Amino acid sequence: MATTHQFGVPLKFIVMNSPCLNSIPPIVRKCVDSLSITGVIDTEGIFRRSGNHNEIMALKERVNRGEDVDLKSVSVHVIAGLLKSFLRDLAEPLLTFELYEDVTRFLDWPKEERSRNVTQLIREKLPEENYELFKYIVEFLVRVMDCEDLNKMTSSNLAIVFGPNFLWSRSTSTSLEEIAPINAFVDFVLQHHKDIYLIDVNQSTVSVD
Repeated sequence: MATTHQFGVPLKFIVMNSPCLNSIPPIVRKCVDSLSITGVIDTEGIFRRSGNHNEIMALKERVNRGEDVDLKSVSVHVIAGLLKSFLRDLAEPLLTFELYEDVTRFLDWPKEERSRNVTQLIREKLPEENYELFKYIVEFLVRVMDCEDLNKMTSSNLAIVFGPNFLWSRSTSTSLEEIAPINAFVDFVLQHHKDIYLIDVNQSTVSVD
């Protein structure tokens, strides 16, 4: 396997072999930067509408060959599809197989314990590179939510799209009964991100502006 691969490999492999600032793979940063532009981030159905499959596949192949792809003239839905595909193609889901059982019990947790449990899972049980990338994508999705009047992407809609791309079962296809708590978990994270990410795991002190 070429060291240039960013699709279909473990996240740690990408971090070790690509120029990743704060554990963010270059193609993820490029997608997020492209989708964050005013006039793009407020596109209606930005993550609900499917991009051209052949274009997405061609871009993935170019990235894996180590080419520096230019997304300026690429359709917003193709870029959105590329980001979703990156997550789905990871050798292990971003939220890791280890957290699968915990996350799929989310709806069984008493409501007063959910914030503490979610925070503990994300900040204490995720590997550092997974934590950093999940935090980065969540922060981006919160900006998408800020434009929901235009793009129609509420936290619930984003959770439906990204839940199955953040976490899936190691051994079997994920059932509808398991997808519901995964999506609810992601929805909760999006709605309570400020509480969960109040303290950076890599910093001993927090500066307050």
